Amino acid sequence: MPDSNDAPVPSLERLAPQIDASLELRREFAETAADVDREGTYPEENMRRIEASRVNELLFRRSIGGASAENPAEDTPAVIQILKNLGAGESSTAQIWSFNRGQTLGLTGPQSPLPAAIRDRLLTEVRESGVRFCSPQAERYHARRRFDFRLAVSKTDGGVLVNGDKYFATGSPGAKYGHSTGLMEGCESVFVGGGHDVLFELRAPGVTLLDDWDNMGQRATGSGAIHFENVFVPDGWHWPTVDGSFKSPDNTTGIFAQFGLTSVILGIGVGCMDALVARLNERPTFPGVYEDTSTRYQIGRHQARLAAGEASLMQAADLAVEYMRSGAPAEERAAVSVAGSQAKVTIVEAVLDLATDMQKFLGGQSTSNTLRFDRFWRNARTLSLQDVMDVRAQWVGAWTVSKEAPPISWVS
Repeated sequence: MPDSNDAPVPSLERLAPQIDASLELRREFAETAADVDREGTYPEENMRRIEASRVNELLFRRSIGGASAENPAEDTPAVIQILKNLGAGESSTAQIWSFNRGQTLGLTGPQSPLPAAIRDRLLTEVRESGVRFCSPQAERYHARRRFDFRLAVSKTDGGVLVNGDKYFATGSPGAKYGHSTGLMEGCESVFVGGGHDVLFELRAPGVTLLDDWDNMGQRATGSGAIHFENVFVPDGWHWPTVDGSFKSPDNTTGIFAQFGLTSVILGIGVGCMDALVARLNERPTFPGVYEDTSTRYQIGRHQARLAAGEASLMQAADLAVEYMRSGAPAEERAAVSVAGSQAKVTIVEAVLDLATDMQKFLGGQSTSNTLRFDRFWRNARTLSLQDVMDVRAQWVGAWTVSKEAPPISWVS
């Protein structure tokens, strides 16, 4: 633990202007969220609004004039609040911005595997032209283990060639660059030194963005597939995957990976409550519903669960930051990981229950496709399937009953 006189300023205090800016964006995005869901196209206008606001300062570290800490994980409590607000306004936008931020900080920061000249070029493009990134990593059907990638990478003069397919290219319609991991030719598996990363232009020869994202929720994320056919990636823009195991006891990635999408899901619930209360105030039928004690009880119960979920998530974030600052001691890891899972289970269940009950309080007119209130459930359900909540609940239960630690993984 650092001495109190040397402790960094808490992110909630240091990033208060960015949190305030996200709250204003929450109100703006909510006005057009139904249209974004209806159209299902990339929310370019929303992204431009973020880029014109102080929220976007979090794409850059303080050492180069931005707002992010040198170690971005330090900002987790504040980023939770920002993603909650963006997600309450329009959740596809929140997911895209979150993923873009992670790639921007990772590829342009001091730990980036890219040469300094390329890092500087990317920073200039982001600052001056609003260039964005996506990171299509998933592969369909053939893999029995996550990260068992088969995207083919082979050496050629001056670079590598890439062939195959990736999926979940979230944000690709509005991005310039993509970052993917494949399997180097001649290697058996990415798990035994065969992983190879490539940073490529999405409109380069041989790259095809497939407009096949037709899902029930997060409809505007553009999370479709990408096909590679002899795509040339020059030297300097590709590198062997950093040798590091998600199963290592000092893995903090799996702990912090829980917070991003959980924050967006929380935002969906907050946005659902915002819309519910606004509609209840203007509902033309069922006189007295606003004063009805049963309605107030039910809404109060849902609000309490949302608040409990948010408090649990903030507590888990504080624990994770302190754990990281203290050097990630192995004996503390399990409790920190369980805190993140506990928060996610609480939030996912609270948000889905609220979104399910919403129309019960608002009546038949609220089912109009003009309002698209069903988007709250569809978006939350879609995002909640990133990993299995029953498994997370089992981890929490095992820890509670017998102090059995959850597995060390990319999400725990």
